Amino acid sequence: MEKFIVQQGTENEFPIAYTLEGNLNSNNLVVMIHGGGMDHHEQGYYQVFDANGKVVKKMVDGKAKTVLTKQHIGNYDRIATELQTLENSPLIIRIDLRNHGESLLPGGLMDERDTLISRMAGDVVEVINHVMEEHNIENIHLFGTCLGGLVSECIATGLTNSKNTEYLNKIKSLFLNCPLSFQNLCTFDPNDKFNYEKTIAIINGPDGIQFRKMRGMFEGKETIKEAQRINDLPERVGNLHIPIHYVYGENDRLLPAAFSEQILNRMLSVNPQIEHVKLNMVNSHGYADHCLYSPQCSDQLLLEATKFYADILEKQRTL
Repeated sequence: MEKFIVQQGTENEFPIAYTLEGNLNSNNLVVMIHGGGMDHHEQGYYQVFDANGKVVKKMVDGKAKTVLTKQHIGNYDRIATELQTLENSPLIIRIDLRNHGESLLPGGLMDERDTLISRMAGDVVEVINHVMEEHNIENIHLFGTCLGGLVSECIATGLTNSKNTEYLNKIKSLFLNCPLSFQNLCTFDPNDKFNYEKTIAIINGPDGIQFRKMRGMFEGKETIKEAQRINDLPERVGNLHIPIHYVYGENDRLLPAAFSEQILNRMLSVNPQIEHVKLNMVNSHGYADHCLYSPQCSDQLLLEATKFYADILEKQRTL
C-alpha cells in the first residue's frame, strides 16, 4: 500500500494508506470507501463462536478476552476485480479511513479525538487530489459502504474540512451501500433506541466521554455537534445532478429498512430519479444483512455495482 500525509501542517495531519489498481491510463477514478471498523478490503474483526454457538474467550493478564478473527465482509476485492474486466475499465483507489486498516500513526496509534465525518472526508479529498495530480483524472465516481457511504456523501456535497475543492466538478456518480447517516450518530427520537440512548449518554455525560462501539470510531460531544449541524445532508445529496444508486437490506440488523427508507425518501423528495434497490431473501439469494455480509448477498451487490458502473463508464466513453 502507498501512504500519503494529508492535511499537512495542521492539527489534522495524518498518514492515510491506499491502493491503486486497474487501468492506470483511464481518466475515470472509482473511489471505494469501506465501512466503520473495516479496511480497504472490507475486512473486519468478528467474534469467534464454538460448536455450541458460544463466544470463544481466552485469558489475557487475568481477564477473559473475546477471541476475534478477521473476515471479509463486503468483498471490495471482488467488486474491484470485476470492474477491471469492463471494456472501459477505470482506475480504482481503495482507501483506509483514518484509524482504520493501515491508516495509523507510527506504532499503530490512533487519532483518539472525537470522530468527525468532515475530517475523514477531508482526508479522502486530499488523497483524491494527490492522485489527480499524478494521473489524468477527469471523472470521479464515489462508492461508499456504511460509514464510507456517509463520508462519500459529505465529499460529494463539499462538506469536508479540506480546503481543496477542485475535485467537486469532477464527481460524476455516487454508489451508496447501506449508508450510515448523521441521524445514526445523533438522534433525539426514543424510537431509535440504541442510537437515542447513545446520544443522550454522550450529551449528559462529562466532558471527554466517548462512546466506542467499533475500532477506529470515537464518538463524543463533537461528533454529536457535527451531526446536529449537518442536518440536511439527504436533501443536499438529492440536489446533486449525478447518477446515484442506493442499496439497502430488508433484514438489516444494524440499519433497519425503515430507517434507511426514511433517509432515502428525503433524497427522493428532491430527486425522484435516484436509483434504489432493497435486497431481500429472494433477490439477494441469501440473508440481506447490513453491508451484505454473506457471500450470497454480495453476489447481488456485485451485480448492482457492475451494471451501474458499466453504464456510467460507457456514457463517459461516448461523450
